[in-house]
Amino acid sequence: MVSRYLDSIAYDLHSTVTLVEVYKTLVEVYSSTDCTLNLTASMERDPWILKLQPASADEAQPSVKNPMLPFSMSIYEGFQVGKSITIEGYVPTNAERFHMELQIGSHIRPHADVALHVSVRLGSGCVVCNSMRAQRWGREEKTGGGTGPFVRGQSFGVTLIATEEEIQIVSAGRPYITYKHRLPLEEVDTFHISGPVTVSSIRFSRTLTAPCSALIPGGFTEGKTVLVRATVKYNPDRILVNLGQSTGPDIALHINPRFRKKEFVRNSLLCDAWGEEERAADSFPFYPGREFKMLIRCERGHFAVSVDDKPAFTFKQRVLRMATVDQVRVSGDLMLPNIEVQGVKVQP
Repeated sequence: MVSRYLDSIAYDLHSTVTLVEVYKTLVEVYSSTDCTLNLTASMERDPWILKLQPASADEAQPSVKNPMLPFSMSIYEGFQVGKSITIEGYVPTNAERFHMELQIGSHIRPHADVALHVSVRLGSGCVVCNSMRAQRWGREEKTGGGTGPFVRGQSFGVTLIATEEEIQIVSAGRPYITYKHRLPLEEVDTFHISGPVTVSSIRFSRTLTAPCSALIPGGFTEGKTVLVRATVKYNPDRILVNLGQSTGPDIALHINPRFRKKEFVRNSLLCDAWGEEERAADSFPFYPGREFKMLIRCERGHFAVSVDDKPAFTFKQRVLRMATVDQVRVSGDLMLPNIEVQGVKVQP
C-alpha cells in the first residue's frame, strides 16, 4: 500500500555510486526518522528509485540529514504556496560551482522541466537563476555583489519559499533572491541539489498562509499573550491583525499598519461601528521583504503591543468582557505567518 506521504530519491544509472552503497547510506540517514524505506527499480524514466515512507500518515515530510550528492527528493503534495525548503551545508574551499533545482518531475532522459535552477558559481563570483522547459533554457538572471551566503570555507543556510508570484530565497531571515514564476508552481514536485558542496540537512515546512486565524481558549483575558510572526510581501499595501469574536463581528483590537503613508493604525469595531482611530507611534517597524515579530499582551484595562521586542503602543480596552474575545485573525500582504497563543504554535 502506497502512502500518500511518499518521498522519492532518484539516482542516475550511470552514476559511479552502486545501488548497494546508496541503499546503505539511506538506511543510515533515515534510521532516526521512524520511516519505512522501500526500494524499487524501473527502466523507464527513473532507473532507480528509493522511496521513503513515513511510518505514520500524521507525520509531516521528514527532513533529510547528510544526503549523498547528487540528491533528488519528491516534495509531498508539491511545492505549494506557503511551503518552504531549508538547506543547510558547507561550501568546500576548492568548490567551483554547484546547483539547486525545483523540478517538474525527476526523470533524467529527457531531463525534467526546471522551474528554478540556482547555479552558485564561486569561480565567477555570482549566482545565476534560470528555468528550462522542453530542454530549452530561458534567460539567465544574475545576482550582483558576489555569491551572497555561499562562501568558500563557510557554512550556509538558505530557505526557498513558494509565494503566489515568485520563489524567494531567504538567508539569515533576509531576502536574497526573488524569482518570478516562469513555469506553473503547482506542477513543481521535486527538489534536486548537485555539485561539490556538503549538505547537512534539508527541511520541508508547511506553514500558514494569510489570511489565517487561531482560537484563544477562554478568551483573551488578563495576562494572556498572542505572538504573530510573518514576513512582509514586496510592494505591500497593508497588514491586518484583529482580536475579536469567533461568533460575531466585534473586534476588540484592530491593528492596521499601512505602508503607503507608514501609518500604524489601531481601532475597534463594536456593534457594527468603528471607533476613533489611534495613529501615534514612535516608528513604523515594518519593511517589505522583512520578517517581524508582534507580541500582543492583555493587561489590566489595555493591550500592550511590541514589535521585534520593542514597545510599539498601548490601546485602551473598549470591550467590557474580554472572555468573549476568543479569536485572532491575520491577513493582508504577508507571507508565512505563524501564530502562537500563550506560547503554543498554531499548526497549518
